[in-house]
Amino acid sequence: MSRTTSSSHSSLSSSSSQLTPLSSSSSSSSSSSPPVNFSAADYVVFSISLIIPLLIGLYFFLHQNFWRKFRQVGQSMNFVAVGLSVLASILNGAFVMGIPAEVHYYGIAVFSLYYTCTYVVHAIVLIAPIVCHVFIPTYHRMKFTSAYEYIECRFNKPTRLLSASIFIASMVFFLAVVLYVPALAFSQVTSLSLYWTIVITGGICTLYTAIGGIKAVVYTDVLQMAILLIGLIVVSIIGANKMGGAWSVWEVAKMNGRANFEIFDIDPRTRITFWNQLIGQGVMYLCLQISNQMMVQRYMAVATPREAKMSIYMAMVLIIMLYMLIIFVGLVVHSTFSKCDPIFSKHIKSPDQIFVYFIMATIGDLKGVPGLITATIFAAALRLERKNGKKEFISIYFNYLFFKNENYFG
Repeated sequence: MSRTTSSSHSSLSSSSSQLTPLSSSSSSSSSSSPPVNFSAADYVVFSISLIIPLLIGLYFFLHQNFWRKFRQVGQSMNFVAVGLSVLASILNGAFVMGIPAEVHYYGIAVFSLYYTCTYVVHAIVLIAPIVCHVFIPTYHRMKFTSAYEYIECRFNKPTRLLSASIFIASMVFFLAVVLYVPALAFSQVTSLSLYWTIVITGGICTLYTAIGGIKAVVYTDVLQMAILLIGLIVVSIIGANKMGGAWSVWEVAKMNGRANFEIFDIDPRTRITFWNQLIGQGVMYLCLQISNQMMVQRYMAVATPREAKMSIYMAMVLIIMLYMLIIFVGLVVHSTFSKCDPIFSKHIKSPDQIFVYFIMATIGDLKGVPGLITATIFAAALRLERKNGKKEFISIYFNYLFFKNENYFG
């Protein structure tokens, strides 16, 4: 899912002719250059946001059996925490940085479609019932903690190993993209080069992956989701107020063609429509929910299939609300830069940088707040990097090293 979104928001050359072209002229709201680097308070807030999850992982690392913590948590988790963790698993840095850029350059049609089609039709109406009433009961009854265990029971060990190998190979390339997102954001507001930012970010991700376990992952997800929500709410309120309120933001979007809802076009050359999303996203979303290693671990982290189902439905409802908030942030970004696009003014080099630039331009004078919001991008990206790293470790360990004996840890 994140790969689809991150690729779509970076192709600016295919912009619709109905959209009002962005101007390179200056305006009072955006002509002045924002603060380039973090203040001392921003560094403190940013560091705390990284240290606290690390301490959570260290705590569970010291108080939990090593192999059990990587495989499951004894089915002792609360369904609310697991539901928030499922919600956090779907979000990543590509969404946090990509959606505002997509809305700014293309409008809200792609995401109004994406949410109504993918998350209402697919997630709640079609996919969630299949996951909740077919796969979750099977996983709990068979005590599976990996979808590949089911593949072995259904087919054979070679099929299991082939499936695990394909998954591991795909994650290697995906992790490279996920690692680039927070590094790009952090290098923009610090004096570090992109190269060293990637090295440091990779080191932090490796440390996150090496400690903790699924229980630490779940509780860290809850904490980082709180940081993400606080950051998005703060930046949307402050940014909208500076532009004259939410209604003014919406009027600018309508005037420039960003409030577009023409999503049922049957022309196959149209960039994104209801029909290609209905077909393509359904298969991808179902695969994500039933075979993703960390998703299956979350289903098994609660005591009963009923609690697992409750966590899924809760996450599906909350994610629609959260994405609506991120769309509004994108509209605020467009309202702020509608008369002076940062790419034309040479303040940024890539559309992916516009959200971080918006943070510094809008609230750069509020010490500590840019650090908090940039931390939300880091939190989302590091969370996905950490989870996929764990998925690769678990897949390699349990599918290649100990797949002959599933009861080795007692």
